[in-house]
Amino acid sequence: GVADIESYIDRVGVELREAMQEAATGRGLERARAFASEHRGLVLSTVVPLAIVLRYPAAGVAVMRLLGPAFVLSSRLLPPRMQWSSAVALSLGTGASASRPPRSASPCRYL
Repeated sequence: GVADIESYIDRVGVELREAMQEAATGRGLERARAFASEHRGLVLSTVVPLAIVLRYPAAGVAVMRLLGPAFVLSSRLLPPRMQWSSAVALSLGTGASASRPPRSASPCRYL
């Protein structure tokens, strides 16, 4: 569950920090290579989008133009159980109302 995800994030953070420190001090890239091969999906999901956006800046703009409004609308139009903020709030035990301001606080009366 959530505890497994948190422990994975902590473990990856420690491994990455150790690999970066070793590479920065000039002791070699063996640990960084081991990290990249062990966490291949994480590295690819970070490097590939970054490379695409740096190579084709219009791709980044297009993604933000398409996904930005979808994210905003989904946070207001989906049922609370399907909203990311509600899911996070429920997993933390804070309730759905603590994860976002009330609807009256919206600057646009239609949102």
